[in-house]
Amino acid sequence: MRNLFEILAGMLILATPASAQTAVSRVPKLIAAKVVVASNGARSMSVSGDETVDFCAKFRLSARDVRDYFASAQQVNSQAYNHDLDMSRCHASGTVRFTNGWQGQWTIDLMRRGSLRLANGRRFFFYCVDCTSIKFDPLTDEDREIGRELIRASRILK
Repeated sequence: MRNLFEILAGMLILATPASAQTAVSRVPKLIAAKVVVASNGARSMSVSGDETVDFCAKFRLSARDVRDYFASAQQVNSQAYNHDLDMSRCHASGTVRFTNGWQGQWTIDLMRRGSLRLANGRRFFFYCVDCTSIKFDPLTDEDREIGRELIRASRILK
């Protein structure tokens, strides 16, 4: 099974335009010192899907959920975040200050994708295979393995 995922990751790299095959700038371990949840149960119009406003209203993250997310999430590249990972219209967003002094705006969706835009404009993307909160959609073993492969592939793109 592992060889199949290595082949798929290689195909992903070959199918990705050279301009998108940039190594991601690695972020240090992020420990959230202060989290503000500004929007909960929001529904994005920029993602297609059949999730209704009422359905999305049920996706509500606490400051603790966001802290746990950033403690467990792994960084992915823009290709994985915007094209390869399952995405959801349902999301929460807010602001965060980390113990290393970084500050920014975060967004986390129901399917475990997260983004962080720092005050200096830099943007990072995340996916959380290991998040255990019942607030996220459960992962199948296959989804978990694909997520891990995309995280690994994000590290090796050059």
